[in-house]
Amino acid sequence: MLLTFTLVLFTAHHSLSAPTNQKEFDNAAKTLIKYGYLDNNYRNSENMEDAVKEAVMRYQEFAGIEMNGNIDDNVKMMMASPRCGVPDVLNYKAITSWPKNSLTYSIRSKSNKLNSGEVSHIIRSAFDIWTKYVDLKFTESARYSDINIHFFTGDHADGSPFDGPGSVLGHALFPPYGILHFDDDEDWNRSIQLFQVAAHEIGHVLGLDHSTVKGSLMFPYYNRFKDFTQDLHQDDIDGIRSLYDENQKKCRSVTSIVLLSGKYTIFFGAEYYRNGVIKKIIDTWPIATNNMNKMRISQYEDSMLFFHGLNYTKIENGTTVQRVIKTQFGISGPVDAVVNIKGRLYFFKSGQYWVFNPNKYPRIANTYPKSISDFKFPADLDTVYYNENRNILVAIKNNKVYMYNFMTKSVSISNLANIFCF
Repeated sequence: MLLTFTLVLFTAHHSLSAPTNQKEFDNAAKTLIKYGYLDNNYRNSENMEDAVKEAVMRYQEFAGIEMNGNIDDNVKMMMASPRCGVPDVLNYKAITSWPKNSLTYSIRSKSNKLNSGEVSHIIRSAFDIWTKYVDLKFTESARYSDINIHFFTGDHADGSPFDGPGSVLGHALFPPYGILHFDDDEDWNRSIQLFQVAAHEIGHVLGLDHSTVKGSLMFPYYNRFKDFTQDLHQDDIDGIRSLYDENQKKCRSVTSIVLLSGKYTIFFGAEYYRNGVIKKIIDTWPIATNNMNKMRISQYEDSMLFFHGLNYTKIENGTTVQRVIKTQFGISGPVDAVVNIKGRLYFFKSGQYWVFNPNKYPRIANTYPKSISDFKFPADLDTVYYNENRNILVAIKNNKVYMYNFMTKSVSISNLANIFCF
């Protein structure tokens, strides 16, 4: 979908460091929107400057550069670097993989920069680098296949036009949509190695999203200094195994989904899943409770909140404090779900919900609790999370997902069997 918007240049008295001219700011904002860091309607937010600054900081954190919230030289240089066109922060993506281990692929259109035999060999090698670690079989076909590969230039009627040499090198869709496109304006195998781009986009086609780990193949930016033809980074290996290694994969009962640094982190019991890797919660956050299966988690300001029974634990900058939920938030635990929506905490419990607003008094208005039917959700939810880019509240119960749109006041319901198997 093409993005159209009007941008306003900040004047010098704002704390956000201004770029040298309006065009640079426009380009930076367009990039933040394109890759999922900034909402297209950010101008309508309560504090536009803070919205942009927070988006820049998320971008800086993902890219591994200094986090200052300013559109500085590091940000401009990174934004000008060749990269994949798939967003870093995805609007909504279930954990998906192909339901079969034998897949066909077809090179549907030719490159004008490389001969067909050379392209076929490179694409074959790019598929093979993944098969070293998981039991997948790829067969090239002359017909329309599971995975269809095209070389295009400019606008090629998929809503994501290419932009000439440099910048976006290619893009792909996640399973079950086997679509992979390369920008044929690139100087393939001279300034840009087709193998690296192909292997990266194949990672998306197999179900992997972007990684924040520099040096990994699934890092969104092209790496001129690393040869991936011999092996993958361990982060890539862990990611692909989490999707296709049945010895490691099992279905989980999810308790919380939290957006951290642009990545959805999925909590289940005493563990969490992020960037294709499963870790123990206590290895990252020193939380101790008897029943982690009933713990609910949210990010709030600069802290992580872990709700367990009548109490909650707050972890901020290495400091851990345990308090009673009712004392701080005015409702009695335990809670079914909790989510941070634009700085306000929404608590769900027994078919009702409360909104905690730290900027109001009382912090929970006397009109609460209200019925969860306001969102057209069922009672006793498994988890709830907020998609800021689409302004959608997502609730999950059993194998159904309920997506409430705050703009249209409508809800859509779909089945998502086995999306939390990894």
